[in-house]
Amino acid sequence: MNVEAKPGVLAFFAENLCEIASALERGSETSRVAVVEIDPNVFVAEIDPRNFSVMLSDYGKPVILSIGKGTASEGLCRIIELSHLAFASEETEFEWPTDIEDGNSISQNKAVEIGLVNENPEGLDHMAASRNTAERIALMAPLAVRAVLESASEQSDENAGFERELELFSNLFSTRDMRRGTEAFLNKKEAEFFGD
Repeated sequence: MNVEAKPGVLAFFAENLCEIASALERGSETSRVAVVEIDPNVFVAEIDPRNFSVMLSDYGKPVILSIGKGTASEGLCRIIELSHLAFASEETEFEWPTDIEDGNSISQNKAVEIGLVNENPEGLDHMAASRNTAERIALMAPLAVRAVLESASEQSDENAGFERELELFSNLFSTRDMRRGTEAFLNKKEAEFFGD
C-alpha cells in the first residue's frame, strides 16, 4: 500500500518480501528512491533474504527501510543488513544472530553501534529520518546515485574497486546532468536532474 510521498519518492508499507518486490516493480519508472515502512511485529521474512539483494539490484535505486516499534526477527535483521539504509524506532529490538545464542535481542542503540541501522538525526523519529533522507536523495542526480550504489555493491579487492569507481565517475562527465549541475553551481542556483 503506497503512502503519501514527495515526487520521486516511492513510499509504502510492506508485510513481506513479495509486497516489497511488487511495489518496487510498479514504482520503478517513476521513482528515484523507495522508503519501505515495516512493522516488525507483522513482517514475515518467508523466503531467503538473499532474494532481497536481487530485488535491490533489479530496482537499481536506493531503498530505505523504516522499522517501527517491536522486535525484528532474525530474518528481518538479515534483510535490514542487505538494505542500502535503514532507520529504526528507538523502541525497536533486534534478534541479531550473535546475540540470539545468549537469548538476548539488541537495542536500537546497539544496532546503530554495530552498523545494522543508521542513527536517526537529532529530533527525528525513524519515519521522518527515512522520509527526509529519501527526499534529499530524490533531488540528486539519478545517474550519480546509481553509480554510487553500483560502486558500493561490487565486492572486489581494493585496487579493482578503486578502478571501477574511477570508471563509473568518469562516465558521468559526458552526461547532461553533469552539465546541468555544473551550470547550476556556477550560477548559484538549484540544479534539476533528469537522469540523462
